[in-house]
Amino acid sequence: MTNKQKQSSQQKVNSNTHTTTLSWPLISTKFNLQIETIYQDHIVIIPSFFTSQECTNMVKFINKTVPLESANPSLIPKKGEAYRDNDRFSIEDIKFSEILYNSGLNSLVSNWSSTLTKKPAVGLNPNIRIYKYSTGQKFGQHYDDSVQDSLGRISEWTLLIYLNGGNNENDIFLYGGETVFYKKKEEIVIRPERGMALLHKHGHDCLLHEAKEVKRGFKYVLRSDLMFA
Repeated sequence: MTNKQKQSSQQKVNSNTHTTTLSWPLISTKFNLQIETIYQDHIVIIPSFFTSQECTNMVKFINKTVPLESANPSLIPKKGEAYRDNDRFSIEDIKFSEILYNSGLNSLVSNWSSTLTKKPAVGLNPNIRIYKYSTGQKFGQHYDDSVQDSLGRISEWTLLIYLNGGNNENDIFLYGGETVFYKKKEEIVIRPERGMALLHKHGHDCLLHEAKEVKRGFKYVLRSDLMFA
């Protein structure tokens, strides 16, 4: 299956996780967020999870402050890994994960429960990842595995927050970089929109998916996981 293996890069990212403190840009609490279901019990989006200004501030912060780990285009994936050549950074930050969760996500998922354990959603993985894709970069077909965070909680959903993209993008141009899910012969295409959050089921119920190549411009993404306990 080459690039269609269960992706094991979670362990690789965790081994390079930073523990230094970052002074993140402010994220406001929203009271009017809404979930839109893309594929029942598997994929949902939250438009305007970040405001346009929050996205601008976050991208400037990433470019100025975050020591992204450079991509290695010549990297050949090991067995069980998918090809990826985007720049990235990982940090353990419990406080910021709580800020993200309590900014409006908590009220949307408060009644969600684990498929396996029936335990409720309780927060986000403090392992925060930052992805920057330049023109020509991508993340091949893979599955996201369920993980246990530093607090002993178990994940079942991936959270992606797109910091740029969409027809109204006026700061950082992006063409391409879609997140594509594969359900038998059907393709479910999620195009990055500035400030939009994407939640998709992972672990046992994860759909094969990939981040398509960025054709022009840059793509910025924040990543965490929804945890249950």
